[in-house]
Amino acid sequence: AIARHVGPHAITDELTLQLLREALIAMMRVRFSYPLADRPEGYVRTVVPYGLLFGANAYLVGREAGRPDPFLWRLDRMRGLKMTTQAGGPPKGFNLDAYAARSFGTYQEPPVRVVLRFAPEAAEAAARMVFHPTQEAQRLEDDRLEVSFVAGGKLEMVHHLFSWGATVEIVEPPELRDLMIAELKAALAGHGGA
Repeated sequence: AIARHVGPHAITDELTLQLLREALIAMMRVRFSYPLADRPEGYVRTVVPYGLLFGANAYLVGREAGRPDPFLWRLDRMRGLKMTTQAGGPPKGFNLDAYAARSFGTYQEPPVRVVLRFAPEAAEAAARMVFHPTQEAQRLEDDRLEVSFVAGGKLEMVHHLFSWGATVEIVEPPELRDLMIAELKAALAGHGGA
């Protein structure tokens, strides 16, 4: 191998990926059972595939037959995946990059304006990172780096920002800062902290 995906990520079955690739190229619908908390054996879904997103988990972006908007389906939760004989592809004008850019990671929620400030000791490392495709970065007079972007997925942002420790300050939005504080408190309590 000359390249490898590193870090924690869900196991993705190669046969599932291959079948989804075939369905996307052929523009055919797929059918699978998808478990939910109220029904572990799963509900059978027929989905028009739009594309694939990869992060810590791999997702099919697709619209369930009879519904207007696309949804994210985790590949590791699909059971009994089959390609149907029903045609189905993304609507004209659908752009997977634009869809993905609505979020920080994969979770789709209404986007918010985010402003982060990195301490001088982290500014160089932060300047070499792409936090989001819409980001703008500027050096401040005190050698901090300010990064701003518009995206949803606040919990995914908080989980990533944990890795920056005390070198990052969440300036906007206030609800993102509040979520970070709540997650920090929960993590401390979960590790026996007062």
